[in-house]
This record gives sequence, C-alpha cells and structure tokens, in this order.
Amino acid sequence: MVVIVNNWDMEADRAIGVEEVAAFSQAYGSEFFLISATGDQVEAAFQSLGERIVVFRRAKAERESQGPP
Repeated sequence: MVVIVNNWDMEADRAIGVEEVAAFSQAYGSEFFLISATGDQVEAAFQSLGERIVVFRRAKAERESQGPP
C-alpha cells in the first residue's frame, strides 16, 4: 500500500497533519507522499506504487509456481 495525500499545498483546508499521515503509514508499513496538483511528488508516488506492484506480482507468481503447500 502507498498512502497519497493530495492537495497538500492547500494548507488552510487541511484536516490532517503530517504526523498523522506518518503514523498511519507506519502502522501499515507503507510509504507516504504529500502531493499537490502542481505535480510535486506525483511521479515519485506512482514510481513507488509501480515498484510495489511488480514485487507483489513476482512473489505471487513464485508462490503459484511452487504448487500447493
């Protein structure tokens, strides 16, 4: 899982702080990205998500190739 908080640049409208985002992400063992419509951190967030998908699919394929336990 990757936690992405959009519109981070809109400080006046925030309902959550970075500490809360960090704690939530840590509880689930995930990265978090604070992004905005200006493109800040968007590429990094999608890169991380893509890498996690690849790792997940490789692990799943390996388990399936080993057959039943």
